[in-house]
Amino acid sequence: MGNHPRWASICTFDTSFVFRTGPLLLLLLLFLTTASGDDGKQINAKYTSKWFLSLGMANNHPQLKAAEDQIDTEVNHTFQLIAPGFGNVKTFQDQASDFMVWTPFISIGRKLTTRWDVFAQVGYTTGKVHTKGTDASLLLLPLHTEVSFKRSAFFAGMGVEWFPWEMPEVRKYATLAERLKGARPFLGTTLNYNYLTADANVKAGFVPFVNLLHIEQREAWQVWNSSLVIGLDIPLGSRTTLCANVTYNTFFDHGYDFSGPSASLYWQWHF
Repeated sequence: MGNHPRWASICTFDTSFVFRTGPLLLLLLLFLTTASGDDGKQINAKYTSKWFLSLGMANNHPQLKAAEDQIDTEVNHTFQLIAPGFGNVKTFQDQASDFMVWTPFISIGRKLTTRWDVFAQVGYTTGKVHTKGTDASLLLLPLHTEVSFKRSAFFAGMGVEWFPWEMPEVRKYATLAERLKGARPFLGTTLNYNYLTADANVKAGFVPFVNLLHIEQREAWQVWNSSLVIGLDIPLGSRTTLCANVTYNTFFDHGYDFSGPSASLYWQWHF
């Protein structure tokens, strides 16, 4: 395992053209509609709150292809040569497949018009997966293994959203049907700085000498990403909305591991 400097290798930027250029196109649309005067009505502070605070969770699905290949080669296949019954270790790809990778986030934003808003956001998450077992080996003594991976992810960035049919009206509603009727879709884009870490801890040995091998490895990445967002705002009351979106995140480096879709659900308070 120690022969490779990273759990995720540097990869070529292979995402599609639309995800690379989408944020720039949306910003161009903001400029053109503002210049043409078709950017929605101005926010009237007497009737409509200009600011909003968002609290929510994002469910992430990074590709993790290079990391998975490296774990297969250096951990799974190595131990299976000694103990053919050794099962694959649990990884963060397994967690993502089970919808268990969540990132809490908070954002604050300002409405520019009834069609445009801008916001700043920050989020952080950490997690760990652990695999422990004892398997019969070709060397007669049972092989005991403990493998754990720990990750953390911090991001901070800014974004813009466009409501083609204007923002939902934030007011009192009498019924659920009225709230759903008042919902409005939006398109958005973000640009984020990310600080990501990954730690590996591998212990192995033959019973009763279970700690013959102990390898620790830590990696960290500082990378930027952009995203394209499609979402829906549902008004709840005179100051609150419920929002949901789906996003594709494109990382400018290590995209083979970190790029991928996500989905978010968040509550907004307007003030």
